[in-house]
Amino acid sequence: GAFMILKWIASFYVWLFRSTPLLVQLFIVFFGLPYLRIKGVLPHGIKLEPFTAGIITFSLNTGAYASETIRAAISSVPTGQWEAGAAIGMTRLQILWRIILPQALRVALPPLSNSFISLVKDTSLAASITIMEMFAVSQQIAAENYQPLLMYTLVAMVYAAFTTILSYFQGYLERVVDRQVNANNRRKMKLTNINKSFGNKTVLKNTTLEFPAGKTTVMVGPSGSGKSTILRSLNLLVMPESGQYDFDDHHLDFSQKVSNKDKLAIRQETGMVFQDYNLFPNKTVLGNIIEGPTQVLKQPKKEAIANAHNLLAKVGLADYGEAYPNELSGGQAQRVAIARALAMSPKYILLDEPTSALDPELELSVLKVLLQLAEEKQSMVIVTHNMVFAKHVADKIIFVENGEILYDGTPDEFFAPDNPNKRIKNFIASMTMENLK
Repeated sequence: GAFMILKWIASFYVWLFRSTPLLVQLFIVFFGLPYLRIKGVLPHGIKLEPFTAGIITFSLNTGAYASETIRAAISSVPTGQWEAGAAIGMTRLQILWRIILPQALRVALPPLSNSFISLVKDTSLAASITIMEMFAVSQQIAAENYQPLLMYTLVAMVYAAFTTILSYFQGYLERVVDRQVNANNRRKMKLTNINKSFGNKTVLKNTTLEFPAGKTTVMVGPSGSGKSTILRSLNLLVMPESGQYDFDDHHLDFSQKVSNKDKLAIRQETGMVFQDYNLFPNKTVLGNIIEGPTQVLKQPKKEAIANAHNLLAKVGLADYGEAYPNELSGGQAQRVAIARALAMSPKYILLDEPTSALDPELELSVLKVLLQLAEEKQSMVIVTHNMVFAKHVADKIIFVENGEILYDGTPDEFFAPDNPNKRIKNFIASMTMENLK
């Protein structure tokens, strides 16, 4: 159709201007177009002023290289980003403008900046079509005073100074984009030498763990091993007696009193999803979701409601906004709990055995939502006993037993048939019913 014709035209344009020298292009536009005579239409060809010819040629040449750079940058963004945007009801134009281009910019910025710097230097070729730019002027002066070395050295220094300024500006733009697009790469969530006891029972013993951003970390292990205590420590619902906690710019020393300000700041950035949902029974589904954004984040109610409807659609409950928690099935209630956590735009979502109270069919509906979030690179820490789900969703597996970390690594090694750790092999076999016979 029409798009294919445009694609062929664009491809031909890019091929033509990347396959021919810039100097030849300047000559064709300035010297050649006057001979492009079409009787009755262009009887005298196309005559351009030198400056106009230079602007047109440099623009077309740079545009051909820039378009390829941008195309490659957009192609480097995972296709799942398009699907994630479509899943929350965004149009393709919205997805391109708000999701794809900001990510592609980080990839495209260095080569685009280099192309612009090259363009500045290539303007010296404009002298070949009688444009009196800096190089042409230096040639004229050198011919008059017989000092070509001095004149050409001065021109080189001016070009060098100008391109140095542009290079500095390029570096500044890259740092700005880094802060916006690659925030996940610098984000960290780490517990160091954490100790926690309940009465005479020591639950965590010098536990050190890191939870990578943009990844799904799954904690497994027998009941009572300390998994939920670790998870609740990340949200400060449990306060260890000692150890350190680093989360973005927050640094906590648990041997010292943690202020309410620090607690609230971390809780606002870590959404918690509980095993038993903990929805507010006196509020509708919509009321549950907008409570945090309107009361804590001070988000306008109209904006919070619109976002809540998008989140309900995302978790497959678009028609349940006016329902109350007691009117929902377990799977529906848990999906509402996930939507409520997402409404706060948390940096991490913490899920404590989110499907353990559900039958297999309802469990599947929740697991599909979590798989989708994992594909969108939402940072998550999940405690679960479902080994099949853990194998599918995890970027990292942590095995906890008696308050100690027996494994911290990739799911491939954890579930490998030749895993040398017999305790882990026996645990997996028990959880997947391999030891039934």
